[in-house]
Amino acid sequence: MPTCPSADPNATSAVASARAATWRALAAAAFVLLLALRVVYAFSLVVNSDEPQHLHVAWEWWQGRLPYRDVFDNHAPAFGFLYAPLLAALGERADIVPLMRLGVLPWYALTLWLCYRIGSALFERRIALAATAIAALDPTFFLKSVEFRPDVPWAAACLLAVVIAVAPEPVRWRWAKVGLASGFALALSIKTALFLVAGGTAGAVLLVPQWRASPRAALRTWLTGGAAWLAGFAAIPAFIAICFAAAGAADALAYCLFDHNLANDVGRWSHSSLPYRWLLPLLLVPPLIHAAELVRRHGAERRVAALRAWMFLTAAGYLVLRDGYQAFIDRQDLLPWVPMVSPLVVAAADRLIRHAARPPWRALAPRVLFGAAIAVEAGLVTALHPPWRNEAAHYAQTLANVLRFARPGDFVLDAKGNAIFRERPTYWDFENITLYRFARGVIREDVAGELARCRIAVVVGESWPSGLAHFLGRNYLPAGASTFVAGMRLDAMPAAGETSFSIAIPQRYALHALDGPFVGELDGSAYAGPRELGAGTHRLAAAQAGPIVLEWAGGEASAACTLPDFATARAGLRAGPERAAEAGIP
Repeated sequence: MPTCPSADPNATSAVASARAATWRALAAAAFVLLLALRVVYAFSLVVNSDEPQHLHVAWEWWQGRLPYRDVFDNHAPAFGFLYAPLLAALGERADIVPLMRLGVLPWYALTLWLCYRIGSALFERRIALAATAIAALDPTFFLKSVEFRPDVPWAAACLLAVVIAVAPEPVRWRWAKVGLASGFALALSIKTALFLVAGGTAGAVLLVPQWRASPRAALRTWLTGGAAWLAGFAAIPAFIAICFAAAGAADALAYCLFDHNLANDVGRWSHSSLPYRWLLPLLLVPPLIHAAELVRRHGAERRVAALRAWMFLTAAGYLVLRDGYQAFIDRQDLLPWVPMVSPLVVAAADRLIRHAARPPWRALAPRVLFGAAIAVEAGLVTALHPPWRNEAAHYAQTLANVLRFARPGDFVLDAKGNAIFRERPTYWDFENITLYRFARGVIREDVAGELARCRIAVVVGESWPSGLAHFLGRNYLPAGASTFVAGMRLDAMPAAGETSFSIAIPQRYALHALDGPFVGELDGSAYAGPRELGAGTHRLAAAQAGPIVLEWAGGEASAACTLPDFATARAGLRAGPERAAEAGIP
């Protein structure tokens, strides 16, 4: 009797190989399309205020100035240092944000590959592939990883540490390499501390049975592994600390990264005086430990089951620490969390579906569900930020205005480094924690006085402390795309009458009537064109009635304006409220 073709092992193997090749080709095509979509979003996604802040710090590295000592920054130093050469190569240009976004694209690809490695180490390859696809298009992960921010390489560094830890094959010096990846993550973001606490606590909890079975062996394993991890972990942060100390910036680094970020008077911490605020997240610990124990008991192979439980407890612990104790909650905090938890969620959903579905649908139902989830994610991404709508154009125009109005060497007041390629007249930027400190009087800075002393003609940004916002509204005019130039509008001018006005910013100004050139006298002499005006009161006599516009006409910056630094800012803090009160800033 002839053999059925389907029973031929060679034919079956060939069919399986053909199917695998087809799936690999489809996955490669989908990945290429995903990267193409990322490029489109790099040029169209709205610019987050954090991105110019990080670019400005990278520019300061390029200029030879040291963060913390010479320019304020409350982020870890590695990101700006790594991207300073690329920024220098691209130069000063208005489309710098989209181009620099392309520079973080490899980290996104690396993170997805690491997500797949985690999934394939703990589950089947089909679970790893589905988890990677779902993580890739998660709206938070996709959109936030488009932006130029240290959280993108930070996510890759965190996942690299996890991949090394859970790798099924023997890894020489495994824990030293895990520590090295963790130290690199810390050099990119101090939020790494939350993951370290969560992962360390999860490991300690899950190793309790080993301790009970053999305390001496467990202690030896913990000590050797911990020492190797600590040696690897300390390498990069210690090198950075030594370099900053050698440059005389140790105090500035300690203040900006720790004193500034970890004080108990900012964000959600300012409302956390009640004990329940700190104790409530701890109530979640027992049920999470119980859930992790269930994950371990229902695993297949003992080591893999323990690693799944560790992953679950680490991801859950990070979320509890972030939501319970972090001063500010930002979506970018989830960049390493989404690809870490995605394999766990997909595996759990696959198990439930296969358990509930009838035999003909057990293989098909998970594919349909995961395909629908990916389609929903893609729809959410395009609905939140349609790629055909250029939301980045507004900031590109803002930066074009800055480059046109302010020459190299000019000072520009911006909120968080929005001007990127120009220096600020004040040491501080106006990010969330600084604004809290300004509002509570912890940070006192005579910003208005610096604007006058440095003859600042260009201001970028619209969110300021109330007193400073009032000062800017009186002394600056909108020039389009969140850009303002020195000047004011003088309304209700009488015909052939005289009036007076006061300016705070000494600069070169021009006068314009709304319906034509200005005709009249300025400070007792006929107006014939732009002239230099000092701070104080000036007299104006117009030949025509109606509003008059006094507008900056271009001029030199003040020679008295010097680059601010940490020592100057610290002296200002010690000076107390007197300087700010004189400037009219609360």
